Amino acid sequence: ALLHDVADHKYPEGREERQAAAEAFLRGRPEVGEAGSRRVFAIIDSMGFKEELRGGAAAAAAAGAPPDPCLAVVQDADRLDAMGAIGIARCFTFGGARGR
Repeated sequence: ALLHDVADHKYPEGREERQAAAEAFLRGRPEVGEAGSRRVFAIIDSMGFKEELRGGAAAAAAAGAPPDPCLAVVQDADRLDAMGAIGIARCFTFGGARGR
């Protein structure tokens, strides 16, 4: 979730530098490893709303690939980030008013 916006198309300037910095960050974490780094960047590449509209995780599941729970967690975190504190507070207020 920390790196999910690193290569976002909305921030085109410096994209390569941000991606290189993210790769260096992950290389500096031996517990992540090469397979973990590939997984992180696969999640980043699958993240956006446009990717979800193109099929994203749903297309992978239909093709028989197991869903990646980490992708779902990062997508949820991204959506909460987009909503902001006020949006999240409104959700809790609405849920509380409905007894949920």
